[in-house]
Amino acid sequence: MNQVILKSILERAEHWAEEDVEDLADYARVIEARRTDTYRVSEEEREVLIQAVEETERGDFAADDLISAAAKCFN
Repeated sequence: MNQVILKSILERAEHWAEEDVEDLADYARVIEARRTDTYRVSEEEREVLIQAVEETERGDFAADDLISAAAKCFN
């Protein structure tokens, strides 16, 4: 029964907006990670991570005053 429901949802998802399909893929990655203890990043997440590593390698960090101001928002 569950396989039939899943196949039906996936068939309908082929006609969804791209953003909704991406959300569905994100949910599926989270479920798979929970089941396998392995999270596979999306292409968008991979790009953000690569950019963060490049910034770190350049020593491009936020100024202390910006960090302090941001921290105050959470206190």
